[in-house]
Amino acid sequence: MVRVDECGNTVSAHVQSRGGDGLLWTVILSLLFSLVLGLTAIAAGSQWSFETVGDGAGHLSMIRASDGILHACFKLDDPCCSPGYAYRDASGWSEIEVVDPENLGGDYVKIALDAAGYPVIAYQKENHLWVAVRSAAGWTSELVDGREGAGSYLDLAIDASDQYHIAYAVTDGLYYALFDGSEWTLEQLRTGGEAYKTCGIAIDSNGYPHISYWARVDSSIEALGYAFEDVLGWHFETVDTPKDDLGAYSTIALDAFDNPHICYRDHSAGKMKYATKNAGTWTVEDVSSAGNAGILSSIAIDSNGNPCVAYRAIGSETLGYARRIDGTWSSETVSPLTSPSMSLQFDDQGVSHILYILDGKISYARQEESTTLPPLPNPTIWEVFPQAIGETTVQMTSTAATDPDGVEYYFEETTGNPGGSDSGWQDSPVYTDTALSSGVEYCYRVRARDKSPNQNATEWSALSWTSIGPP
Repeated sequence: MVRVDECGNTVSAHVQSRGGDGLLWTVILSLLFSLVLGLTAIAAGSQWSFETVGDGAGHLSMIRASDGILHACFKLDDPCCSPGYAYRDASGWSEIEVVDPENLGGDYVKIALDAAGYPVIAYQKENHLWVAVRSAAGWTSELVDGREGAGSYLDLAIDASDQYHIAYAVTDGLYYALFDGSEWTLEQLRTGGEAYKTCGIAIDSNGYPHISYWARVDSSIEALGYAFEDVLGWHFETVDTPKDDLGAYSTIALDAFDNPHICYRDHSAGKMKYATKNAGTWTVEDVSSAGNAGILSSIAIDSNGNPCVAYRAIGSETLGYARRIDGTWSSETVSPLTSPSMSLQFDDQGVSHILYILDGKISYARQEESTTLPPLPNPTIWEVFPQAIGETTVQMTSTAATDPDGVEYYFEETTGNPGGSDSGWQDSPVYTDTALSSGVEYCYRVRARDKSPNQNATEWSALSWTSIGPP
């Protein structure tokens, strides 16, 4: 039966039955229950909670520490224009700190955490590249590159050896700055005036940088560029076919296998695109063309290796959120948006956190926390073991599983014998396998998973063998 608890949640009470009519009602109730859960999950989408950090404008950045604390930086309003800093712990957002009270302008800010857990902020000050480091004594700032225009479109990352890596643009090209703990080394990676901007940087497991960037090939052709360093030096690749207004506003992340994932803008087509490289081959996909998306964006990889993107939808001026699961992108609207900058982070539970700007306020959106537990029962239990219902057909039923995020089921045929097929993930706890061969044995098992972003799965059920017709 199905009931509703005191919190309004739908709960399943399993019906035990072995008779024909009882079995029929069990199957019907299981189907209805799964259908209700599926429709609820589809209709509701993600739930978000919202908070205001404080006044701010321009670009911003956020990073999550291993202890769960969020650290954010952003440009403060005029007349200060300094980078501002705030953190969020269990009690909420802190008071905003002024990082560099002498800063008189500069749009670009990025934050990372050093080995001691202190925030480090790269920013542009009076068209020069600066870095500010916080310690117990407060903030100290240092000039990194004093050439005119240095620090545009910057991005910052810190590796496991506590070295700082910055990708940024200067008026004569794309640059990379490395701080080894004692001194800065500046390196020009690409030349060409205003050809290189909107950089992203990520550090792999060996401490090497990977950079995405927008590159102007000639006066009317642009491309998405990708640069990475290894023991042999720097390598440069063009990711997507060069065309008019392609590759701007790129953002990059690496997965657990150091594969790059890049989100970027195809402006002439009005699309946000996604590229990933695996085993030396690039795959390019459209993420969204709805609402003319992709200025700007922030990409992150969840605990299951799925890329997720926060982005600006032009026209509607909204904050969008897209997630790729099993090769398919789905998107939703999170909030209105009044500035194109945003920053996306995940916590250990797979919950998304987004920093953005709304009506002159630094704003924060947190996805409603999903359970990290799989559905119950775990492991999944057979309600009806696989049995023949025709000359070439077997049908089986899983016990209806329960989870607040909704449930889906996967039936696997394990022998590989001719005709045997898996179900794929489906909402129904009932599966019918057809086109089987008479006299051949087949073996099945089933598991369930929830529909949360974490896709928490149960253990497999016991194996169950069956056959059709004479042996």
